[in-house]
Amino acid sequence: MLERQQQTQGSDMLPYLTLHGSYGWVGTEFDSQWDDGHETWTAAAALNVPLFNGLPTKGQVDETRAQIRT
Repeated sequence: MLERQQQTQGSDMLPYLTLHGSYGWVGTEFDSQWDDGHETWTAAAALNVPLFNGLPTKGQVDETRAQIRT
């Protein structure tokens, strides 16, 4: 179980990519099925780099390694 915890803690220091998208329809009339509306969509991507979390996370990983050795 400690090995799994160590892997999880180590992955907190790695960059990760987040993707988001949506699709929909915009119309001018609320109840009309035959409205001359149009499609709408959005897409976004974000790269998250944990710059200021490295030292506490490294300390947690080192502590878990020490617990595994004992």
